[in-house]
Amino acid sequence: GVLHELAQSYEMINPLHSMIPGSPTKRGIESESGSSSDEDIQENLSARGLTEYQKQVKKYVTDALGSSSYQPFKKFKTDKRLDEIRRDTRLNHIPKSIREKGDSKRKMKVMKKRQPTKKYRVQSPRCVMCTWIYGARKASRTGYCCSTCGIPLCTQVKGKAKKSCWERFHTCSCLSTIEKKKPK
Repeated sequence: GVLHELAQSYEMINPLHSMIPGSPTKRGIESESGSSSDEDIQENLSARGLTEYQKQVKKYVTDALGSSSYQPFKKFKTDKRLDEIRRDTRLNHIPKSIREKGDSKRKMKVMKKRQPTKKYRVQSPRCVMCTWIYGARKASRTGYCCSTCGIPLCTQVKGKAKKSCWERFHTCSCLSTIEKKKPK
């Protein structure tokens, strides 16, 4: 009786849709200046809409960071849209192996053509959080990057820290609160 009626009338809505600029809609990403009506708030978020939103977010991140992503931590810290993307739990922020790209294999082939007698080892990139906190010399290297944000982050907890750089980067409310440690 009552449960059956509730189950049939149940509708999933996104309560934060009107509050967060850049929330997915059926038309794509909503801009900050766009006005939201009651219809937009009641709009369902389908799986297709979410995957389209994820594609748009990845494109925005690659465009914002550019080909030479010098100091990506600073870019995430200053760009409001990148900061929202970093904290958005609907997106798949999954550690992805950097080796999957095949860049290292291509790089090794180029190196072998130049000087076939020497063996070259392709180094992993440094963790963005460690680089910001400890500096480039003490920052650890990592084999993982965020599938959405596209920046290298280490996934293991170090020392007395309670969270890994991965968790800190994606859960921190404001990146400005993360302080640099002074070298001794």
